[in-house]
Amino acid sequence: MSIVSGDGNRVNHTSVPSVIKSLWSISPGDPKYDYYVRFVETVASSDIFNLDGFQEFAGDDQLDVDLTRLAVDVLPEVAIKPITSEDARTALFKWTRVITEAGVCYSTNSLGIADVAVTVSDSNVTLNYPIGCKYSSQICYVMFEVAEPIDFYVHSPYDIVDVASQASRVYPSLSRRSELTVMETRCAKGVRELAPRRRGCLFIDEPTDDRKKIYSANTCRLSCRSKRAVELCGCRPFYYVNEEGPVCSVAGMACLSGHSHLLSSTGAKCSCTPQCLDMVYREITVKDTKWEHGPFVTRGSIRYILQAPRTRYNREIVFYLQDLIVSLGGATGLFLGASFISFVEIIYFVIERIFKSLFEDSSTKNNVVTVKKSNPYEADRVIELTRVLDVQKKYPLKLN
Repeated sequence: MSIVSGDGNRVNHTSVPSVIKSLWSISPGDPKYDYYVRFVETVASSDIFNLDGFQEFAGDDQLDVDLTRLAVDVLPEVAIKPITSEDARTALFKWTRVITEAGVCYSTNSLGIADVAVTVSDSNVTLNYPIGCKYSSQICYVMFEVAEPIDFYVHSPYDIVDVASQASRVYPSLSRRSELTVMETRCAKGVRELAPRRRGCLFIDEPTDDRKKIYSANTCRLSCRSKRAVELCGCRPFYYVNEEGPVCSVAGMACLSGHSHLLSSTGAKCSCTPQCLDMVYREITVKDTKWEHGPFVTRGSIRYILQAPRTRYNREIVFYLQDLIVSLGGATGLFLGASFISFVEIIYFVIERIFKSLFEDSSTKNNVVTVKKSNPYEADRVIELTRVLDVQKKYPLKLN
């Protein structure tokens, strides 16, 4: 969930004089002070689709300062009181300053904070995200009380805010009750071991860019818009802190103001891989109550009531490798009268025959074979008897 100031002015006017003084050495009594105040308000209150205010300041080189730091320095502190259906989880909702296409704002219960936080956030901030609730009491809700107009954006805890989505504006004296339904996307056991190309999705800890810590569909579209902005005006808007290309000056932001319609359509045309884990919220009913008297006139509130999920998409491996082997074996036995092991044996004997032919032929050629000549059997007996008689000397020597 992310929030943006609902009155269109995200400026803490108490800090404006000191910021202008440090950047341009201009005091409130100076004739050009109001000019710089308008510039500060334009920078702080702009988003990627509302850049027309920069046209007034396009030719002033003295305004070429760090626009990101300027928007952060004048951002007012958030004063929102959370109330949940489970008291133990209320303290887990901590607002973190982030910079997205909606400008500098606050976000909570989002793992995407890691890439869009204004400052390096404590790793423990997202340790308990996403925050869930139990349906044992048949109701799950979170309520926020505000003292000034605020725009609330509800988005997936695995993603960042999409400025093109519909926001709910809450202001003092308004009490809003919003009922939400959620559609979940999950992955079964074994899907993560598959290559991203085969499973057709990416997990949040599989960023496609070395400059990023997480992957989400909206950060992918953000990168796509940033590249489009560089193509159109040679620079990227200061909202994109982890993207390639030079950061736009005031003249660059004024240039982009004439291409807002192209930037808005670019995100829809980007080829972004779906997320393996995702949650899409849809508002089904809204009930507003306006207070004209009593203690609730100075306070506004919005209560999000979440219905138990009725639809869930689950990615599963329906055909494993062993299933393929079994199917091939069954089909082979049916149509050819042979089993899978039969082909394995044939391949084995062919390979064995090839190896024997190669190695035995070569060894036979290199060795000299000596063939012993053998005598006939009767000749061998005569020779043996003669040898025995010679040894015993039992036959007389006859002289003629």
